[in-house]
Amino acid sequence: VPSLFFVPSFFNVYEKMAKRAPNFTQNEKEWLLHYVDKKKNVLECKKSDVNTNGMKLKTWEKIEQEFNASNNGEYRSAQVLRKKRENVKKRAKEKAAEEKHEIITTGGGPTPSIKYNDEEKRVIEIIGEERVSGSKF
Repeated sequence: VPSLFFVPSFFNVYEKMAKRAPNFTQNEKEWLLHYVDKKKNVLECKKSDVNTNGMKLKTWEKIEQEFNASNNGEYRSAQVLRKKRENVKKRAKEKAAEEKHEIITTGGGPTPSIKYNDEEKRVIEIIGEERVSGSKF
């Protein structure tokens, strides 16, 4: 028979857990991509040595400061901003791969009806068409 002594402690831990932050607004997404675009030469660098990773970390910290200084909404940490950028980039790459697959499977038939939203289009502009889809058509 389970003891009831553990139930109150579980609720105390649950209350202390961090609350979920609100979703990024459209304005926040635009600001984030603006700052990433300004620093893309560092952030999109393929190198992963200690010096480059240190520069990338410092760049994300700068983006965090600039983003939160210009943002009237929720505070966003460098880790949250980086994850958001990675998620948007991932979605854009997935759509590009799906589009490429559709073009190949139709054999030159009707063009695929894949729609990119504004932030995905912006990410493709920032990182370049070749890095998103693997090659240009």
